[in-house]
Amino acid sequence: MSYKIEPLPNSYAHLGEGPHWDIETQSLYYVDIEAGKILRYDYQEDKVYHSKIQDVELASFIVPVEGQSDKFVVGDGRRVLVVTWDGVSPTSKVDRVLFEVQQDEQYIVNRFNDGKADPRGRLFAGTMRYVGDEFKDRWGELYKYEKGGKVSVVKTDVGISNGLAWNEKTNKFYYIDTTDYEVKEYDYDFDAGVPSKHVLVLI
Repeated sequence: MSYKIEPLPNSYAHLGEGPHWDIETQSLYYVDIEAGKILRYDYQEDKVYHSKIQDVELASFIVPVEGQSDKFVVGDGRRVLVVTWDGVSPTSKVDRVLFEVQQDEQYIVNRFNDGKADPRGRLFAGTMRYVGDEFKDRWGELYKYEKGGKVSVVKTDVGISNGLAWNEKTNKFYYIDTTDYEVKEYDYDFDAGVPSKHVLVLI
């Protein structure tokens, strides 16, 4: 099997991150972190739409809200926001702050770096130090947000939280801490939304 790799049209981002493929709309959502922008590649149109979020400096991930075509959760610094965007307009706006983490003064230089929703709709998002040495100061944490507003810490002692994925067929959860140079594989309880035994490390 062979693959062809080619750039998306008009897809430039200074620091492109957090891709999310939406099956229903056949769209790829992603962010330009340092520009505070969210982007959408429309597969049918073969076109990328860019949007600057009003009053947001950093946009670290984007995940659509189920059942609401113009609502998204977006990471901004140590906050997670609910953002309204029609997927086309060059500007979008913040509806509200969903939650904020690490509010102590020590963590003022931390920010969210990546976030994804598990197959049951729980949001997992992790932080990192973005000013200074994130390899030395492992101030990041991985969080879980559940319907009803419950926020819990899943993992501490994180350098750069990154790369989350789930496999329902094998009951596995995959997670990357970039500073460890590893892909970590966990057993995952989909009913409870809990990663348990760390069973394998893929180098």
